Amino acid sequence: MCNTLSYDKYKLFLDLYFPLLLYANSKMNIVKNINSLEEFKKLDINDKYKIRNALYDNVSIFSDFIKENPFNFKSNEINIVESWNKHHIKGSFILLKYLKKYNLFYDNNAELLYGVLNINDPFESLFGNTLPVIVHTILLPFDNSIIYDGLLSYDDIHFGSGIKSQIRELTEISKLEHGIITSLPYNTIANTSAKEKLDFYLRDKKSRLYYKDSIEKLISNDDELKSYYFQFMGKVHSKDIQKKLKIYSITEAYFAIILDTVICSAKTRDELEKAIASLIPNINEDLVYVFHYKGVRKTPTKTT
Repeated sequence: MCNTLSYDKYKLFLDLYFPLLLYANSKMNIVKNINSLEEFKKLDINDKYKIRNALYDNVSIFSDFIKENPFNFKSNEINIVESWNKHHIKGSFILLKYLKKYNLFYDNNAELLYGVLNINDPFESLFGNTLPVIVHTILLPFDNSIIYDGLLSYDDIHFGSGIKSQIRELTEISKLEHGIITSLPYNTIANTSAKEKLDFYLRDKKSRLYYKDSIEKLISNDDELKSYYFQFMGKVHSKDIQKKLKIYSITEAYFAIILDTVICSAKTRDELEKAIASLIPNINEDLVYVFHYKGVRKTPTKTT
């Protein structure tokens, strides 16, 4: 799937949007002596901005346009204009990435990610490799996708590594909670499972510390997630424990741990399981992580 509208779709958008803006100008007289589409198309970009902004500040004009239908639009075309009235999103967004299917926009106020199509020239031709960048525009529903309305300004701001890291974290959370929104209106039902959320929170040491409270909330009333968490963290901590065992030249053995605490060890797996049952007979076995430590390998003695 291409991240840019086809020529036919692009032409349809202009054939609907320019007459709408021309009509808005005739109602509000933002730019004087503009009486035809040809005259409107020749306007300076700043004048088009003024008309567009006035339209979205006075959205009742949409209703007037739909009732009057001064350009004799077909019913499906009027429906498109009506969708712009109901479901447009005007604001500032962070353009994050150019992807094959769409461009990734992040709305910091709503904390949502949008997949936005180019309407003609790709954003990459304007911004190159300077992402992320703050852009100011209007997002519109169009042909089961999201586009911007062709009028866009941006802030010439350089993001430091710290800010970029924060943005990545916020967008990952948004993607986890809501996914990437590719059509409007947006359905607020999140489809992410509790297991997927837990995996996200556990992905690295920094994340586990940051989302400590969220992790505890997730596993507190779910035995399956709790078991998964204890097994995951047992595996993580076993690596550190094995490094310490190696320092002290501990020989081969089986170890049982709960999170980062060794509760018992034995030479064989059977002996270990008996020890676990003897020490803590009522514990849920899924909370105990067992690993086989193979000991320090001895260097073979050379013979002459």
